[in-house]
Amino acid sequence: MVGVLDEKDDRHASADGKEKTVDGSIARLARMIGRDAAELTLPEWREVARWFSEQQLRKIHDAASLVAGPMARDVPIVGAGTGRWQIRRLAKRMQRRFVDFAEIIPADDAVRGEASSVAPASAVALLAGFQL
Repeated sequence: MVGVLDEKDDRHASADGKEKTVDGSIARLARMIGRDAAELTLPEWREVARWFSEQQLRKIHDAASLVAGPMARDVPIVGAGTGRWQIRRLAKRMQRRFVDFAEIIPADDAVRGEASSVAPASAVALLAGFQL
């Protein structure tokens, strides 16, 4: 709904088993807050989705601030996985350099994004000596 996830990153069925369209997402979001999808316009539903995204980022920011507090200001924030777009926002908010795991993983260019989306498995594979 907020237009930041690539369709290939969405690997699981929707919570209600229905289509992953904008209308389907609106219906699920509406149910989450006890409303009917017809009660708001598309721009209003997008604003609700952005609000949830912001709440998620605030929780991550609070936790990251506790961890990063004693670290030097030049220590970057590394983002990996399908949510790295959100971590890029976090780095900007924390005024730290962002490093995308996809850019530093030693893998073929064709699979870097995919390898980043499954970063823990990619890291284990690299530690075990496999080439990505």
